[in-house]
Amino acid sequence: MITFHRILAPIDFSPCSDAALNYAVELAEKFSAELILLYVVPDLSTVVPDAAMPVPMAGPDLDEVIRSAEEAVANLIREKGLGRLNPRTDVRIGSANTEIVQAATDAKADLIVIGTHGRTGLSHFFLGSVAEKVIRMAKCPVLTVREAETESA
Repeated sequence: MITFHRILAPIDFSPCSDAALNYAVELAEKFSAELILLYVVPDLSTVVPDAAMPVPMAGPDLDEVIRSAEEAVANLIREKGLGRLNPRTDVRIGSANTEIVQAATDAKADLIVIGTHGRTGLSHFFLGSVAEKVIRMAKCPVLTVREAETESA
């Protein structure tokens, strides 16, 4: 029988991430699994400064960015009433796909539940897909959830 003990739910506060979180919550409840909410702060040092920008730019205070992200995750837990699950939270800095896979490994997650924007064509080519990279790199199963299509009246 398939069972899950730890479920990692990467979140980015988008509707797509919200849809995936709903699945992760349902699965955590069904299997009495630990729910781990992960938010990855993009590492801006990989973007700036560069050769075209000779004057170094002041970056954001990293401690403040992390505190803000932790507060946003705590607010999400309150707003969605997830306190009953006592979810573990994790805020990391770096490349989303790399940090998601590493967090799953560190937590010994049995499942990653991740939202996908479902991009195709040129937008997928240029932007790539975090979910697709996670699927390729993860050592555990990955459930991708696409945001529900809204019906136009």
